[in-house]
Amino acid sequence: MPKFSQRHGYSPLTNAFQREGADEALRTKLWNILKVSIWDDYRPSGYGYEEKTHHIVQMVCRLWFNFLNRDIDSLPEFRSDYGEKGAYGILKRYFFSCQWFEVYDFLEEIMNDKSQLLTPEARMDEQRTGAAQRGLSLRRCPDC
Repeated sequence: MPKFSQRHGYSPLTNAFQREGADEALRTKLWNILKVSIWDDYRPSGYGYEEKTHHIVQMVCRLWFNFLNRDIDSLPEFRSDYGEKGAYGILKRYFFSCQWFEVYDFLEEIMNDKSQLLTPEARMDEQRTGAAQRGLSLRRCPDC
């Protein structure tokens, strides 16, 4: 639903459907879904073993190897003491700087991940914001 100021003409309506594009506002909403649905469940190893953390590490490994096509030996810790040098910061920087269609490729790769970290509600949120599923199969990361 449009905001009060948009309904009364004080501010412009945002583009409800973005065809061949993904502006910063849309990317922010999509990233926030990923953050609260997946990334926030990561716990460093000092907090004891948690199954969700293990699944997040596996998914990041597969993204690194299969999606970003990077050397698995160069994969940093998920959350680094040095901020953006961790895998989280690198993935976030990629997400906000890649081509619009690569945003959807990234989301599809996560949605098709075998670790099933996304809740059904988060999957529905992603679908509502435009992340279409085209049935890409996830390739296995050799050492994950």
